[in-house]
Amino acid sequence: MSNRMSRQKRTFQIRTKANVPTLTPDNLIRERSAKRYGCIPFGSDNLFPYAIAAMNRKSGVHRGILNKKTAYISGHGFQTNNNNLLGWTNAVNANEETLSDVLSKVIYDHLSDGNGYVEVITDGGNTFLNIEHHDHTTVRISEDKSGFVIKANWREKRGDKIYIPKYPYFEQDENGNLHSMIHIKSYEPEFMNYGVMDWIAGLDASAIAYKTNKWNVARLDNSFQTSGVMMIAGEFESEEAALALKDEMEHEYAGEDAQGKVLFIVADLDGKQSKFIPFEQKFEGDWTTLSKEAITDLIVAHSWYRSLTSLGDSTGFDTNRILNEYEMALLDTILPKQRLVLRPIKTTIQAILGIDASDLKFVNKYPIKKQLDKFLMIWEARKERGLSYDENDPKQQQYLFEIM
Repeated sequence: MSNRMSRQKRTFQIRTKANVPTLTPDNLIRERSAKRYGCIPFGSDNLFPYAIAAMNRKSGVHRGILNKKTAYISGHGFQTNNNNLLGWTNAVNANEETLSDVLSKVIYDHLSDGNGYVEVITDGGNTFLNIEHHDHTTVRISEDKSGFVIKANWREKRGDKIYIPKYPYFEQDENGNLHSMIHIKSYEPEFMNYGVMDWIAGLDASAIAYKTNKWNVARLDNSFQTSGVMMIAGEFESEEAALALKDEMEHEYAGEDAQGKVLFIVADLDGKQSKFIPFEQKFEGDWTTLSKEAITDLIVAHSWYRSLTSLGDSTGFDTNRILNEYEMALLDTILPKQRLVLRPIKTTIQAILGIDASDLKFVNKYPIKKQLDKFLMIWEARKERGLSYDENDPKQQQYLFEIM
């Protein structure tokens, strides 16, 4: 009875730690957490953006989808009938970055974790307007929600912090310039402070895609020799002599890196010969199928289309499929994201520079050339190609079939 009781006392349950980051809803964030971090924490440990950034660098498929979506949504520059506004888009800050340069970074951040940050800089007389991008991992909402706190590394307890008020409020620096911050975020129920990325349901799929790739690399590394234990029999004058033989055997026969790792044990085997005990390896389950399913789940979670990614397909280069899926992506993903990002920028331009930016828009181009409908007007065809157009120009009001 006593033995049975002692066994029960020694039993325990092994709990595995999750391999994917978790996100804490806003209604579970306590006031003491905000005071502890000096901001509204993003995630239970305030490090959720770092976990997402790390995951973006691990999974090749996930990273490829992010890059492609960013490229399509960022477009090919901007178009407007206002030459002054067009000139401003070519240099929007002191670093001579274009509006495309800044917004492509904001779009990538927004697709990564659902948040993008744009700093607005001007002066008391509204004589200029500069906009700059801020890395989403460095920005947090202030404790009183009046603005944003920027810190280079939130993993460290110490470090300088910069406060920037939330647009349309500004704070003046020592040079007399005014600073404000625009927060572009995705809507998600229970998350009123920070946005949540569209692909949050694909966190597990991204982890699976990464793990299966890592497993395949491990198989490749170990495919040349079988891992196991080598029992070396013999008597040695000293422990140093035994270790020297062990090091020599490992150098000569264990391969490089992780290829065929062998554990050498030098011992007196009571006259028995040296022997090699291989590690039996059993690979159960279809890892290829698992990887394919994870890729499909990732594409669905991103609300994206397979032909618009960098993934190969057994159907080959199907131009009709690419065009059809691009048109669907244009309507349900590209244009809505562009409006979300550009709307506050237009408002800022109007408020500070006094320029009507209502016709400012991204230039979108088809990934492959599309055969134009001959019943389109010239200006409509130029618009579809992403070229400059003037619908009031009599020359551009001709139909294509009239000049073909």
